[in-house]
This record gives sequence, C-alpha cells and structure tokens, in this order.
Amino acid sequence: MVLSIFEEFDNRNVDDSYHISISHAFNEETASKVKKALVEKYPNATIEIFDLSPVFITQGGPKCCAIQAIKIVNNNEQDLSPAHLIR
Repeated sequence: MVLSIFEEFDNRNVDDSYHISISHAFNEETASKVKKALVEKYPNATIEIFDLSPVFITQGGPKCCAIQAIKIVNNNEQDLSPAHLIR
C-alpha cells in the first residue's frame, strides 16, 4: 500500500519541500514503518507521526493510517494534497 501512496505522491510532484504527516488509530508499528519508508524517499522533508482522534477513527476504522502531504512555500501558503488511508 505504501507503494501506491508513493505513486500518488509522485503524480502530485511531492518532494522534500513538503510537510508529511502520518496519523494512525492505535497502529504505531505501521505508522513507524511508513515513516521509515517516507524518510528514505524524502530525506529532507519534515515527517511526523500523530494519533488520530476518535472522530477520524470512526471514519477510518481501527488500525487505519492516514498520510497527508502539505507543500510548504515561501509566502506561508500551503497546498493541500488529499490524505490517503491505509487499512
């Protein structure tokens, strides 16, 4: 599943200038593995792991992970890419 996320990020030209967040529902092991793979691909990007709130866990389900990339630009505007869920 991480490969499909990499493909989507490639299609959207995600690079080291993005802030990438991984949010998970009681699935820190998978979130850590995803972070490791993302750090290898984007070594200079800011990549963080967060816990999902109960509202998002209800939508995504137990053990889900959401990955989001936000482009950081010089004038403090942000270009949001859609989050991708992994189950």
